[in-house]
Formats: sequence, structure tokens, C-alpha cells
Amino acid sequence: MTVISGHAATFSVAATGAPALTYQWQVLCGATWRTFGAAAGTAAAVLTTVPTTSAFSGLQLRVVVTDANGLSTASNAAVLTVSPAITTQPTPQTVSLGNAATFTMAVDGVAPLSYDWQYRSGCVWKDFAAGTGLDTPSLTTVPTTAAFNALEFRVVVTDANGFTVISNQFKLMVGPAITIQPLSQTVTDGSIATFTVAASGAQGLAYLWQYWNGTAWQKFGPSTGYNTPALTTPRITAASDGLPVRAMVWDQNGLSAISNTVTLNVAPAITVQPTRQTEPVGWSANFTVTAIGVPNLTYQWQYLSGTTWKPFGAGTGADTNTLTTFPTTLAFNGLQLRVVITDGNGLTITSKTVTLTVIL
Repeated sequence: MTVISGHAATFSVAATGAPALTYQWQVLCGATWRTFGAAAGTAAAVLTTVPTTSAFSGLQLRVVVTDANGLSTASNAAVLTVSPAITTQPTPQTVSLGNAATFTMAVDGVAPLSYDWQYRSGCVWKDFAAGTGLDTPSLTTVPTTAAFNALEFRVVVTDANGFTVISNQFKLMVGPAITIQPLSQTVTDGSIATFTVAASGAQGLAYLWQYWNGTAWQKFGPSTGYNTPALTTPRITAASDGLPVRAMVWDQNGLSAISNTVTLNVAPAITVQPTRQTEPVGWSANFTVTAIGVPNLTYQWQYLSGTTWKPFGAGTGADTNTLTTFPTTLAFNGLQLRVVITDGNGLTITSKTVTLTVIL
């Protein structure tokens, strides 16, 4: 008798004799027949085993029938053969383009077991050769290409007795892959930012650029290329500083990939540059700058000493947007000044250089 692993086997016997007949099912252990216990009906004409495993395969069973007079006879021995059964089916896999896929399964059967992973080519199943573990319970493909997408697989397992079992059919889906990630961008207040991404996958890729609003990802609206590989934002304000940005990519099968999340940083911008000043000896000079950026902006006025810029200390407001020098002397004549502005994130911008001219 042959049963599939995991199923019970049923044996029956018919006998005649002085009633009432009794039955004793036995199993051959080495050269000795012993009472069989892994079943129901071991003392009846019909024996049903517990669910079988590969360990049951090859068991020899018989039944000894005894009549009311104590006379007995033994049946012929029957051999129990257990064919393999898949206990864990392989499951469909979805991987990004360029990544390998791994399929695993488990089977109970009489060792040694052989495995044959196959793929469907039209109406024909062919041996799969593009990977490792082709003759094991675990198959790993080579790095996938778009040609692998929607490929159907199965595995055929054969036991030592030549019995086979075939797994369920399952698919490999290959989604798009980000090949060039976007990079964080730092732009000045009032300018625009451009982010780019590159992806590969099934033809007809679709793109969507998104930003995080604090609770959810939102798509960019009034911008150029929010649904292309290159996003150009509207003009940026300080309110957009630190904005998380990402790109989503879909292929024609609806599979998607998400880029790394990058950051839009907004550096301060000078809207009104300081201007050169001409003052008579003994008069103070005033230099003013106007800037926008992430609060709170800090200012450092500097002067050029040889080839080195040094903090300017001969005046008031050296750490504000307006610098007022001490009353000038001829030593101030030709002094070059500038201001370095730093925002709340530590990003800086430097003004143009201006000159102080002192006249008699």
C-alpha cells in the first residue's frame, strides 16, 4: 500500500472461523513480529495508522487471527510505502530589479530526496538554471532582470523510491529599482531647488515626488517635474527648511520603489547688500545689511587684515545687521569690510566686500 506522507493508511482483512474471531496487527522489527501500536483498530479486522511520515515507509505489517478454539493464522505481510509530501510550500516573491530572489520549501519523504526547480516557458515546464541551490530545498536566483518579471516556478521532489510530488505554482515579480538616489539640497531663501532620481524597471515608469508635512507624505503641487525623474521646486522660503523629500517610482505592473529620504535645507539670503561709505575724519560710518533666513540670524562684521578676515571691534553693532564704526581716523581709509550671516541651522552666507573711505 502506498500513501502520501501525512496521511493515514488503512489495512483490512477478511477471515472465517469459529466465532468469535480476534485480531492482532503486528509490525516486523528486524526478524521479530511485534504488536503494532501506532494505529486504531489494532485488534480489529480494519487497521488505520496514525498520519504517516517518511519513517513509516517500508514497514511490513500482518494480522494474526485467532478463533474461539485458540487456533490462529497469520496473514501475508503487506508493505507500507509512503510517498513524499510537501509540508511547506514555496511562496511568491517580489524583489527589486537587480536583486536575487530566494524560494524555500520543505518536504517529508524517504531520503535521499532530489529537487528539480522549474519555470514555465509557454506551456512547457523547463529546468531552471539561473541560480544556486537548484537541487536543494532552497533556490536563489541570479540578480534579476526585467525578463524575470512574472516568471512562474514550481519544484518537483523525488524520493528514494522514485515517487514524486510537485509543489504549488508561484510567481516571481520584479519591481523597479532606484539606481541613482536623490541628494539633499541646500539653497538660499527665495531660490529654487532641483532633485533628481534614476530608476530602472518594466517599461513605462511613473514618478511622484513627495514631501513630509509632519503627519503624512504629500505630493508636490506647483512645481516643475513632480511626476518626472527631476523635480524643480517653487521658490523656497525659510518655512521649507529641513523639509524631508522622497521620490516614488511605479512600473507598469503596479510595483513600486521608494527612494531614500533627503532634506531640503534653506540657507540665509542677503536681500540688501552693504554699500561703500565715505566719511570725513572724525565721523562714524554706518554699514547695514538686510537678510532673510531661518531664525535666529546672527551677524559677524569683519575687516581684511592683510589676507586674513578678522572680527571688527572698533565700533558698535558688530554682531547686528548694522555696524557703526568709532569716529574715523586716516588709519580707517581704505578699510575693507564684510559681514558673515549665520542662520539657526548653522548655514552661512557672506556679503560682498565694501570699502570705507576717509577724507580730510
